[in-house]
Amino acid sequence: CGGASPCGAGDVCSGGTCVACGATGEACCGGASPCAPGDVCSAAGKCQVCGGTAQPCCASNVCTNGGCCDPSNTQCVAASATCNGGADVCPAAGGSCVLCGAPGEACCAGATACIGGGCCNAGVCAASGETTTAGVCDNGASVACGATTQACCQSNGCTTANDCCVDGTCILAGASCGSAVLGTCKNAGGGGPHSDCTGGTGAGAVNPCGTNGIGCCPGNPNGKGSTVAKFCTAANLACNALGTSCTACGTSGNPCCDGNLCTSGGCCDHSTNMCVTPPAKCGGTAGTCTAGTGGACVGSSGTCGAIGSACCAGGVGCTAPFSTCSAASSTCVACGGSGEPCCTAMSGGSVCGEPFVCDKATSTCKVCGGNAQDCCPGDACPTSTNRVCTAASDTCN
Repeated sequence: CGGASPCGAGDVCSGGTCVACGATGEACCGGASPCAPGDVCSAAGKCQVCGGTAQPCCASNVCTNGGCCDPSNTQCVAASATCNGGADVCPAAGGSCVLCGAPGEACCAGATACIGGGCCNAGVCAASGETTTAGVCDNGASVACGATTQACCQSNGCTTANDCCVDGTCILAGASCGSAVLGTCKNAGGGGPHSDCTGGTGAGAVNPCGTNGIGCCPGNPNGKGSTVAKFCTAANLACNALGTSCTACGTSGNPCCDGNLCTSGGCCDHSTNMCVTPPAKCGGTAGTCTAGTGGACVGSSGTCGAIGSACCAGGVGCTAPFSTCSAASSTCVACGGSGEPCCTAMSGGSVCGEPFVCDKATSTCKVCGGNAQDCCPGDACPTSTNRVCTAASDTCN
């Protein structure tokens, strides 16, 4: 075969011979449509079936199985299956592979749905300490929260009157806050305020501490641990930027709660350390806080502030819950979870999601309070044998 039109319609010249083309198993035809619908031209020059699970993606990366085209190998994967070697997941509704595992991202497929001790909640990862349908995420388990002895709900929430939230657990009024420095959870008698620790003895004690308008409780009074942030013991409060008192947090125009948390899908703007509620403007040139983005700012330069996206310019930083700006990559990464970098509190210290503490040696979050583990905030050791924090090593015994 040769010449301007070497073969007839439906044939192609191959090895000097006209052969049929376009159907499954046949040579690819020339032109914009080398194969019949439902097939794609392979690297070997043959038409093969495409679009099904484990089959090649069809033209324009289309999959017909309701799943996604895995960009790492241009193979179709089923809905809810992994992509990119497990770094991404195909959403249940199909479409395109998306990042998975970090707070606010889709849950990954497989045994570890969410990183850092997070929980898969309605298909989306919640960080340890964030609200779930069961109550709160607590180091990988979605549990009931708020009652005495239960895990605290998000942002120090306890449902029993006068209880104190200390190191992720709701403490009964009148019971110990966990260390001599913190004292006891204030009883209902004797006038307000309540849900605070009375304060105790020793260096760093604040008497009382933890509720609205009074001093913040000390994060690491023995001074041997990392720069653990001061904290509050009543719901929806955080230590102010000066580190002097507990103040309302999380709502529009108020400081961000610990862990970059803002209610109603808001963005934590670090240029002001305040929460911005959609569709209000983020600081500088970051654009507007946009609903449905998990706390990201969207402007003319694109999306910033969410995990996996660029850090916002102008000091706005990372605006999504449990996110911090990586100096190495200038992108927002997950913080506050097990093995993750420590987040930064509004008062300037290091903070982690419950039940973790920022480890001095690694600047990452670790489980605290048990035998030979780091002391929890306030030098508390709630699960160790003697419930004592050894100051010299900042470890529990």
